[in-house]
Amino acid sequence: MDEFKLENFKKEYKKDLIFLELSDFETKRIVNRIKNENRFNNHLPLTLSLFWKELESNSINVESTNILEEIFNVLNLKVSSSSIVYIIWDFEKPIDVFKYDEVSKYWDDIWYDTTDEIILLCIEDYYILITDYGEIRYSISQPALQNL
Repeated sequence: MDEFKLENFKKEYKKDLIFLELSDFETKRIVNRIKNENRFNNHLPLTLSLFWKELESNSINVESTNILEEIFNVLNLKVSSSSIVYIIWDFEKPIDVFKYDEVSKYWDDIWYDTTDEIILLCIEDYYILITDYGEIRYSISQPALQNL
């Protein structure tokens, strides 16, 4: 997660945002798993744009101030507050791990639609990509990142 977001969060809430940044090893392991589950060539670099194209058939547009809530309503997703959320900002950067209730509560402090172009959320059996202009693409047919 960008340092300026963490600084802004600390100024506003007088505490640190609670999350875990995965090691390079763990990040690569998860990225490789995503490649395998979605039949990407492991020898080609995976980008969020490429993943975005792959999920083209499953897309919705969200025009809401609470994107996260809207996504779960539209897709009829049931996620418990203790679920783990993997946030992938870019396949070359460390993956951030949050509890769902933290992501839900502080979504506007985590996702800045003015600076973040595409983000991939992995929650239970769902891959959810979000763009800065409100388009959502998702996959619920793959067992995303369970049993890591």
